[in-house]
Amino acid sequence: MESAVDSVQNRPVCRWLHTANLVIAMTSVVTVSDGLLTTSSIRAQEQPHTVTLVSRPTKSETPWDKRVRLTRSGKVLSFDSSRLVMELPDGERKGFNSSLVAALDFQWATEEARAAIRLCDTQKYRQAIPALEKAYPELPLWQQKLMLGRLVGSLSAIGEDRIAGIIFLNATKGDLPAFVYSDAPLSWTPKQPLARHAAEAQKWLRGETEYEQLLGASWLLTGSNRSDAAAVLGKLKASSDPAVAALATAQTWRLSTPPETLEQLAQWISFRDKLSLPLQLGPTHFLADRSARVGQTDIAVAQWLRIASLYPERHFHATQALDSAEQQLRNLQRTQEAQSVAEWKQQFDQTDP
Repeated sequence: MESAVDSVQNRPVCRWLHTANLVIAMTSVVTVSDGLLTTSSIRAQEQPHTVTLVSRPTKSETPWDKRVRLTRSGKVLSFDSSRLVMELPDGERKGFNSSLVAALDFQWATEEARAAIRLCDTQKYRQAIPALEKAYPELPLWQQKLMLGRLVGSLSAIGEDRIAGIIFLNATKGDLPAFVYSDAPLSWTPKQPLARHAAEAQKWLRGETEYEQLLGASWLLTGSNRSDAAAVLGKLKASSDPAVAALATAQTWRLSTPPETLEQLAQWISFRDKLSLPLQLGPTHFLADRSARVGQTDIAVAQWLRIASLYPERHFHATQALDSAEQQLRNLQRTQEAQSVAEWKQQFDQTDP
């Protein structure tokens, strides 16, 4: 029987996954060269579009929001874990370090893709999932990679964490840009009941790839396999993959006691601030939740509002964060502030039926 992360060279992998209420086609690119696009993808890539790249080419020690911003417009040709290549208006091709990409402003290559993303943006996730799968094959490869992130995020939003995990692990075989890791289905707060998938997580914990091990350790860190999960995270902190090392480091914060939290909170925030923006999302959820649990209300609220401000396109995360901030403020009788948050939340008030 094939594993969920079979290594398949130079072709997409399609696997039908069944759940009680959902049947989707799982599609992920595994070890595919940018030069090996399908005919339909080539047609889509030839469609004119403008992309804005925001990069911050300063020392890695500088907090992300303090770095210099540069904007470049053109047409993205490829985007992976190491480089983003663009064709500038004068025809020059220029590459950028992917770790410096802060934002992309682009139009999805097909109307089907744009419609699927609109469903995500209005939190109609059950409708979005099959629409994303249908739109996926017609996109250029770099957009396929980004769409996989939206698929994983949509599945997580409706509680299909196991399927989200399987698709994410298949997707990591495709040399993903860090953008996609903001949707990685890691566990960051006690509200995420991922321990129910312990059997699957134990397989991942013993998996061959670091991303399998990271996901497995994350899901098992608060259960009976805590010591094994902690040992794996300790190893992954030294990974040569910057994304793995950063996420594993932040995951180990979950092992800290309340007194240790108070001692290390400022250090954690400083570490988070130096990460690329996509990698900051999960750790920020943790910082908000843990700050609230140790009585640091203002810090907690600031972290939740940070999520809504920096990730407005991730509606599920934004609304979840604003809900938490509003509830925390109301519990403290800070009614006027809570009302301001509620008004902000109204722009995300569409729900998935």
